[in-house]
Amino acid sequence: MQPLNAPTTKQPLPIALGAWNLAQLLGEIAARDATIEQQQREIEQLRERVEGQSELLAKTQQVLLELRAKLFNARQEMFGASRERMNEWQLDIFDQEHESPLPPQAPDLSIPVQGHQRKRRGKGRPALPDDLPRERVVHAMSEQELAQYDRATVIGQTVTRTLKYTPAKISVIEHACLRYALVKDGVSTVRGVSFQASPLIKSNASPELLARIIVAHFDSGMPFYRLEEEFAMHGLHLSRNTMSDWTIRLSKLVLRLYEAFRAQLLSAPVIFGDDTPFPQLCKQLDRTRTVRLWGYASAGAVFQNGQWVSAPKVVYYDYTASRAGCHPMALLSHYEGYLQADDYSGWAALFRGGKIQHVACHAHARRMFYKIYRQLRKESPQTARESVAAQALAWIRKLYDIERKLHDADPSERRRVRQQESAPLLHDYQLWLQARAGEVLPKSGLGRAIAYTLSNWAALTCYLDDGNLAMDSNLIERAIRRVAIARKNHLFFGSEAGGKAAAVFYSILATCRANDVNPYEYLVDVLGRINDHPVNRIEELAPYNWKPSGTSGSTASRDSTSSLPVAGSATRH
Repeated sequence: MQPLNAPTTKQPLPIALGAWNLAQLLGEIAARDATIEQQQREIEQLRERVEGQSELLAKTQQVLLELRAKLFNARQEMFGASRERMNEWQLDIFDQEHESPLPPQAPDLSIPVQGHQRKRRGKGRPALPDDLPRERVVHAMSEQELAQYDRATVIGQTVTRTLKYTPAKISVIEHACLRYALVKDGVSTVRGVSFQASPLIKSNASPELLARIIVAHFDSGMPFYRLEEEFAMHGLHLSRNTMSDWTIRLSKLVLRLYEAFRAQLLSAPVIFGDDTPFPQLCKQLDRTRTVRLWGYASAGAVFQNGQWVSAPKVVYYDYTASRAGCHPMALLSHYEGYLQADDYSGWAALFRGGKIQHVACHAHARRMFYKIYRQLRKESPQTARESVAAQALAWIRKLYDIERKLHDADPSERRRVRQQESAPLLHDYQLWLQARAGEVLPKSGLGRAIAYTLSNWAALTCYLDDGNLAMDSNLIERAIRRVAIARKNHLFFGSEAGGKAAAVFYSILATCRANDVNPYEYLVDVLGRINDHPVNRIEELAPYNWKPSGTSGSTASRDSTSSLPVAGSATRH
């Protein structure tokens, strides 16, 4: 028996047993390492699958957003308002002093907006224009009432003004051309007064009736069948076929004036261009085909005798059978100047020779961003407020703020301010767009909007170098919009002749509006004069030169029933 405090001797394990345990542990470690590697590979595969699914989901969501945006925009164009208005929080984000951001930074959308008073819309009486004809009606006490007093003195008056509408009235005018038996030096002759009552040969339509048809049909968008109903209400049964025939014949009568518009257009330093489709009935195929109306508007000024002289304001429509680029080429092949239009490929051939310089439209570029913003706003106003589209709109808004100040400036002053204020802003805007281009999908709506702006940058910024140029082509787009409204009402042109006649009258009416000329009064006067007007002086009848004619030629008197005096105590002056 060993003592309690004696040291114990540790017996070593057998060598074979220790080696077996070590090998087992190493095997287990290797197996676990293999399992970990396998699990890591599986995790990596799952991660790749998740990333792939996430990318697919993002693309699917983007496609869904694009389709929803297209559907929304289509519905908006068909049924919604066309105004592209933004709230004040977008319009005020550039109110700070401008500094060049390096690198380019998006405008800060968190700047608080000061309170403002919204202008109340008038719900009461409409304003009375000063140029309207006025009729004064005096309401006085009757003689019986005044007889009750010893003396009556008018000491004042209370004036109330009302708007009066006089319905259209159709009447027949008999033009009696007198014949005379004349004797001079013993020689007798018979001579009659020559007078063509209607601008059209073998027609009983007066200039007033023809002007009413043209203005109502082409300017107000009334189809012939509605005019037929309107005339029937006043006792005149005038078929739509007759009105259509008169319109085509009348367009040939004023063709010289239409050609004068084209010559004046081609002499302008700047031309705005746009086009719109229009259905035309094809009787051979018993269906409609799409033709084109190209709209052009003159603009700009020339420096003469130490001052800027504005070019005559002309709007010219050209009817063509298709949208092929050969049609604008046929009209503008000899033109030298600026063409302000969109990036339609049909214009491209005009710019290759260098005689015509392309000026792009900022409103068109802005519209692409606005459609994205509008869709986002519908889903989430907060998301829309923070979106790249809203920031792009803010950049563009600042450029328009500068243009608004230059509305009444001459071209030289406009160019100076643009170089000083707009050019630095456009430089920073370009840098900002380039930075955003790498953050969005190229095929998304936002990617396409950015790509469109950058690819047309030279054409979008050339307005800086000439004060005659505008930031956008809204001038011609507003004119084209009237044609689009008429298209919805008229449905289609009845023939090629009808399409050409429409181009003539759209040109005349739009040119009247551009020169603040009343279209109806203008047509009444010009249709009564054009048959006898010298061909080489046709420019005198253009709206930008037009002066109403006075009474000339033979003496004409009209017999009509005299109006009876107003009964009672009211007298008219």
